[in-house]
Amino acid sequence: MEKAVVTRQSRDVERRIIEFTTQVPDSAVAWGLKGWKQAVQGLWTEALANFEQASQKADVPSWVSLNQGITQEHLQNYQGAIQTYQAYIQKFPSDAFALFRLGTLLGKVGQWAQARSHLEKAVQLKPDYAEAWHNLGWVLLNIRTVDGQVENFRPLLSAYRQASEFYVQQYQSELAGAIRQAFEIAGVEL
Repeated sequence: MEKAVVTRQSRDVERRIIEFTTQVPDSAVAWGLKGWKQAVQGLWTEALANFEQASQKADVPSWVSLNQGITQEHLQNYQGAIQTYQAYIQKFPSDAFALFRLGTLLGKVGQWAQARSHLEKAVQLKPDYAEAWHNLGWVLLNIRTVDGQVENFRPLLSAYRQASEFYVQQYQSELAGAIRQAFEIAGVEL
């Protein structure tokens, strides 16, 4: 398997994955690899079936659960992805990526307070996580008072400022520029 993946011979990889699932049908790794290969090809429904199969086995590697959540996102099954990430975070509470994905999805479904909590944990664990700061700013923008005002304006500015700074440091100046431009248009100094 390693040789096939390293040489990137796609047909050889597919053949070896099929052999692996046939020879070791109780292997979470085998089913996870099959799901991963299908996800790479954009076969999201098939990938999800294999990630679900993998998750029913013993000793499920953490990457299988993460890929299952990502696959559910691609299928727009946000509640399923949220449940997958929540279960994953129960086992791995310090995974900034999983907290970021969960916080982002909770925001997508309008659960702003929970989204904030998870994104704040993500940036505490990984302070230079530009995307998490960016999404935290978006979440804070959507937490409003009863009269429709942004409830946490200073933390919102801080989150977007952090996102912009880290985007610059990480050579993603277009994203940093887009954030700065949005605030300039709104007449707000970032």
